[in-house]
Amino acid sequence: MQIKSQGDALPSGGRSRPPALWNLISLCTPFVGLICAILVYLSFSSKGSGGEGRPFGHGWAPAYYTFWGFSGFGLLFAAIACHRSERWWGVTVLGLVVNGLLFLFLSSGLK
Repeated sequence: MQIKSQGDALPSGGRSRPPALWNLISLCTPFVGLICAILVYLSFSSKGSGGEGRPFGHGWAPAYYTFWGFSGFGLLFAAIACHRSERWWGVTVLGLVVNGLLFLFLSSGLK
């Protein structure tokens, strides 16, 4: 006797969930954003870019906005993962919480 498959339905009657992709990306986004923000700060506060080599030169604002933007994209990626109801739902929730809190915290300091 053969069992007929209906799309991606499992034999137990449940549906398979998409693999964990966007939730892992959303969890990695703040770390990548921090590295990029440090590189932006270093490039804007060096002597060659008009920052006169000051330790607290002109690099703070672009680095801040870079980190803020990455946290916003991380929040977007976590929302996509939630919409797709990907596997490892704990990672999705962690991505929503981390990126949401970081985005709100950084948004409160914008001028």
